Amino acid sequence: MKFIAFVMALAFVGNTAIADDAVLSKLMKNNKCVMCHKVTALKIKSKGKAPDLSHLSADVTGYEKGAKIWIQGWMKKEILKGPKKHAFTWKGTEADLNLIADGLIELNERK
Repeated sequence: MKFIAFVMALAFVGNTAIADDAVLSKLMKNNKCVMCHKVTALKIKSKGKAPDLSHLSADVTGYEKGAKIWIQGWMKKEILKGPKKHAFTWKGTEADLNLIADGLIELNERK
């Protein structure tokens, strides 16, 4: 029920709702991103050694089809970073993946 209310709120306010750091933090925790990744911009700590997601790399931001396509493809193991694939295949919903990608891009644009 809470997720439906959240999606309905997004429909009324557009993508600017993802700017709410609390929503992005919750999505990343619920989808276990923070098991490996820290997000210092959101004050999320992790014991994992994966990159900080506060600022996206040039691989992501420079991707010819757009950063969102890169993030989604990487999480689904459809896009490689050099010879490597993401350690885990995305198991969450498409809606969550879209919101997380939008939120990470917005975080990156703040720097």
